[in-house]
Amino acid sequence: MTSIYRQAQNSMNLEIARYLSLIEATNGFSQIDLHHLSERETAVLFAAGIASQIPSDEKNYAEFLLSEYNRKSAVNFDIENAVCVGIYRKLRPFVEKLFDEAFSLTEGFSEFDAEVIRSNPHLLPVFQNSLKLSKAQLKRQVGSISDTSISKPASR
Repeated sequence: MTSIYRQAQNSMNLEIARYLSLIEATNGFSQIDLHHLSERETAVLFAAGIASQIPSDEKNYAEFLLSEYNRKSAVNFDIENAVCVGIYRKLRPFVEKLFDEAFSLTEGFSEFDAEVIRSNPHLLPVFQNSLKLSKAQLKRQVGSISDTSISKPASR
């Protein structure tokens, strides 16, 4: 299974490409029009960048966002927020699957079998979080470990 870090990198690449495409198509937002926001994911990115969001009942969301953009024209577009919203939206279902898998394999996080841990390194971030340990704390306790490979000694 794909690691959370690889999934995040893939999502980041996709969202950055989406942002760069929008910037190019709109000449740095100076020529933005309704058709630039016709794809919902692009509209969500744009909304986050202008510190707004699309109301759930908004059918004409592109018009709404252009109105918001004009109303907030003095506010700088927040690139980080714009890109991060898309990344988090893509990661959430993936992380939920990891959590469900870890929950099932550990009987509700009550039984931690060394072989289960070793054979499921992609679940390391979930196990680490359930133990409330930072990466540095975990490394001090078990040695070098990653979400692609866990040695037998580290899994104990």
